[in-house]
Amino acid sequence: MTGFLLSISFLIDGVLLYAIFILMKRVKQAGELEEQKQETASEIDDLFTSYLAELKDENERLMAWVANPPEQKPVTYTDEHQAKASIRESAPVYTPPVPVEGTEVIYERSLQSQVIDMMQSGLTIEETARKLDRGKTEVELLYKWSQKTSEKT
Repeated sequence: MTGFLLSISFLIDGVLLYAIFILMKRVKQAGELEEQKQETASEIDDLFTSYLAELKDENERLMAWVANPPEQKPVTYTDEHQAKASIRESAPVYTPPVPVEGTEVIYERSLQSQVIDMMQSGLTIEETARKLDRGKTEVELLYKWSQKTSEKT
């Protein structure tokens, strides 16, 4: 009976030692994680500190530049630059194409001008949309937009 109790005691001691070993591993891992967090936090802190120092230096340079702006030198042009400018000045001015004689030029009115004319002649939005084969919302928006632009001018 004593042998049985001793064997159970050794078995319990072994399980307890195993449990203590596992707990030690977990505590060690938690400590390592804490160290990594502290290292990361210190790196972020250093990064922000250097960023703020750069901003401060840049602001000081800007303030110095605003207080004493550098003198602007007069612009001198080279012969090549003057040649390019004279080429631009001598370039022909745009002239619109002239229709060939004997051909009839057909001008189409824009959708917006058609909507405005129809609405001013007393047609409703639905009638105007039907005649122009457009949506009521499109006609209404075109008319409202033209009213707003005419009010601004």
